[in-house]
Amino acid sequence: MNFGGWRPVEVVILERSDRAFEVLRQNAATGWMMLTMVRGVVRSSGGLAKR
Repeated sequence: MNFGGWRPVEVVILERSDRAFEVLRQNAATGWMMLTMVRGVVRSSGGLAKR
């Protein structure tokens, strides 16, 4: 088998890895912000209702 065609794929992945990490970091920050915001809203409205 000849895997000569894989070299350009590897180069593209390595060139764009910094952008991928940046997007991952932004997604984690947004998720954390939403989690803390929802927690604050739930606490300010009396917490979770027990049934």
